[in-house]
Amino acid sequence: MKKRTILMTVFFILAPASLFAGGGKQCASLKTPRAGASAVLYDGAIYVFGGKSNSNKILNTVEVYDITADTWDSTRVPEFKNARYDAAAIVWNNLIYLIGGNTRNDKVLEEVEVYDPAQNKWYDAHDLRKERGGHTVSVLGGHMFAIGGKKKNGNLVDEIEWYDEAEQEWEKAEFRMMHPRAAHFAAVFNDSFYMFGGSSFGGAVADAYKAVRIQNSSSGHGDDLKFQWHKLPSMPISRFYGATIQIGTMIYLIGGTDGQSNFKRIDIFNTTSETYVGTLELPFARSGMAGVVVGSDVFLIGGHKDGWAAISEVYAIKDIGTAVTEFATKKLSSKILANAYPNPFRTQVKIDLTIPLNGQYKITIFNLLGQKIKSLLNRRLGVGQQSLLWDATDDNLRPVVAGIYFVSIRNQNQHRLVKLIYVK
Repeated sequence: MKKRTILMTVFFILAPASLFAGGGKQCASLKTPRAGASAVLYDGAIYVFGGKSNSNKILNTVEVYDITADTWDSTRVPEFKNARYDAAAIVWNNLIYLIGGNTRNDKVLEEVEVYDPAQNKWYDAHDLRKERGGHTVSVLGGHMFAIGGKKKNGNLVDEIEWYDEAEQEWEKAEFRMMHPRAAHFAAVFNDSFYMFGGSSFGGAVADAYKAVRIQNSSSGHGDDLKFQWHKLPSMPISRFYGATIQIGTMIYLIGGTDGQSNFKRIDIFNTTSETYVGTLELPFARSGMAGVVVGSDVFLIGGHKDGWAAISEVYAIKDIGTAVTEFATKKLSSKILANAYPNPFRTQVKIDLTIPLNGQYKITIFNLLGQKIKSLLNRRLGVGQQSLLWDATDDNLRPVVAGIYFVSIRNQNQHRLVKLIYVK
C-alpha cells in the first residue's frame, strides 16, 4: 500500500505575531464608551451591562447588539438600579444575573440584580455573602459559583460561594481560593474551573490552577460539591483584566494589563495537554474589555485601548480556530516540522521531525485526557532530520486502546503537538 505523508496541525509557543489581517473586523461601536462592562450572549444577541465611561462615570445602562444587522440598541433594556463595573454577568435558567462589582465612592457591591428578558424587567435577588469586584461567576456541578475578587479595602476575597436556587441565597462553598486574586482569566471545561493570572497582593501574577471536582462528591446540593486545586503551567507573561474565551478544548487568554501597559497577546491553552499551544497578537493592545463567543467568532467589546480612557470600539475575530490553524501552518518553515504517517494508523506510526536547533528534546505520547502514555525520547538532538516509531504501546509495552492521541515535541523554547488517530 502506498504511504501518504500528512502534515499535521502543529501549534507553537514562540514570539507572538499578528494573526488577524483577514480574520478580524471592526464592528459597529457601542453607543457609550465603557470599560469593565459585563456581557453575555442571550437568544442570539449580545447584552452589555454597566462599566465605566471615558469620563469615569459608572454606568447602569444596557446595550444590546444585533449580530446580523451590526447595530447597537441602548433603549431596549431598562436601566438597572446599582451602577457598577467589574461585575460578573451570567445566563442562568433563562434569566441574566448581574452579580457584585465596583460602584460609586469606591464601594464594592454584594448586591445581585436579575434581568428577565421575557418580561423586560429587573428584579432584586439575594445578596452575595461577600462584597466583591473583579470576580468571576461560573457554573460547576449545576450551580453558580462566585470565585475571587476584591473587597472595598482592596483585600482579596478567598471565600468561594455558591447559589442555592431552592433557598434563593448564596452559601459558603466547601473549597477556597488557591492563592486569592482578582481580575483573573477564568473558564470552565468538563466541570473543572480553570484560573490563569490575575491581580494579587504583589500586582500581576502568572500562576495558573484548575479546580477539579472530587468524583464521589454529591451533585445534588452545592455545599456537598468538593473540588481540589491542581497546579497548571504558568502564563508566559503576568497579567490581568483581559478577556477569556473557551471554544472546544482551547482556552483563549486575550489581552490584559500588567498594571503599566496593555497587551496585544493571545495565549492559547490546550485543556487536553495542559500546555500553552499558541501565542498570537491582536492588531491593538487592550484591557478591561468584555469578551463574548458566538459560534467560533469572538467579539471584544469596549475596554481600555490606548492609555486608560474607556473606548466604544467592538472588534470581531472571525472563526478563531481556523485563523489559529492557518497562522500556525504559515510559521512552520522556520520551526520544528513534524510529519506523521500513516494517519490514521493500525499497527505503528512513523513520526518524522526536522530539528532547527541543537538542544535537549522530550518527545512524549499523551491520550485525549492529557495523561502520559509513553516517553519516546528524552535527550539532546542536533539540527537535521529525525525519525521515531510508535507501536501503540505504553511505557510498560501494553497495547493502548483505539482512539485519539497526541505526540508532544518539546525543547527549551518550543512546543509542538501532533494529533494521531489509532484504529484497530
